[in-house]
Amino acid sequence: MKRIAKTMSSKLILLSALWAFWSFFYSGTWSTYLGTYFTVRARALSSLISPFFCIVGCFGLGFILDMKGLSQRRRAQIGLYTVVILNVAVYIWSIIMQSKFNRADPGAIDWDDSLYASSFLPYFFVQTTGPLSQSYMYWLLSSFATDAQENVRNGAAFRCIEAVGQAVAYGMNTQTTNDPMVGFCVTFALLGAALCPMIMLVNTTPDRIPADIVAEEQDAARQKIEGV
Repeated sequence: MKRIAKTMSSKLILLSALWAFWSFFYSGTWSTYLGTYFTVRARALSSLISPFFCIVGCFGLGFILDMKGLSQRRRAQIGLYTVVILNVAVYIWSIIMQSKFNRADPGAIDWDDSLYASSFLPYFFVQTTGPLSQSYMYWLLSSFATDAQENVRNGAAFRCIEAVGQAVAYGMNTQTTNDPMVGFCVTFALLGAALCPMIMLVNTTPDRIPADIVAEEQDAARQKIEGV
């Protein structure tokens, strides 16, 4: 219990708490958007194709975060701004589309409608930008860990807060069933609130992973003992 309390009150978790709360918040709102404006077969198609692009996007982020020519801190900074910019772009697009729908209800949009591409793509892309924010955070947490046990505790704390955000999002959207605009704006605001503490955290990212340094020191000590 002491270790759990220490983890939950650590600077790492406190600064990333809003990011964790926000990172899965999109799920409830964009699911409401999809269910409100699209036919059953259009929703089924989205379930088929969205995960494929998510896989591509996560590989792309992984490429950025694994660039060996940059320090760990620089990669963390680039990764953060990449994730934020992509999410902001999707949020703005979603708000624009919802504003149009509020002025004129499009009815049930099917995949052969002219409106399908422009209205579906915000949902399609958020299914990638959302998971990117989570993948990025787990990578960032590991950048601060001194051992596997600490990394597991940090990841569990992040997932706990993430689940709370997801539950709140779905609960909120049960009250705004016919207007996802509220959810879009709340999600956008949460990102804005999470950004400042995340920048503070990212700017303190070690240039090298502490766990790697500890492992190297242990290997050096072992070799020294074996050489005696």
